[in-house]
Amino acid sequence: INAEYMGGADELRLLPAGAIVVNVGRGAVVDECALTEALQEGRVGGAALDVFAQEPLPGESPLWALPNVLVSPHTMDNSSTFCRLSERDLRHNILQYLDHGVATLKNRIDFTRGY
Repeated sequence: INAEYMGGADELRLLPAGAIVVNVGRGAVVDECALTEALQEGRVGGAALDVFAQEPLPGESPLWALPNVLVSPHTMDNSSTFCRLSERDLRHNILQYLDHGVATLKNRIDFTRGY
């Protein structure tokens, strides 16, 4: 099975209005151009992205500027502590985002500091 662009423009149009796209698997599974367009047009309500076609995500990617996109740094550790803490923080951020928007998220990127 070729997993590239299984989430292209046609597939994104099939999602219900306000759907949230989550990609933590392989960057090339979701067509980033099609996703960006769907997010900008409001056809997709938001996205949580941990992987990208090019990693790290280039600074000029329009995904960085979209208020309805959460970008995570694609880091992983197999320790039980890391997994437990990551799950806790992810749960916190999802609930905070849904209830209050971006301002209350943990571990936000500080573009002035470069991380």
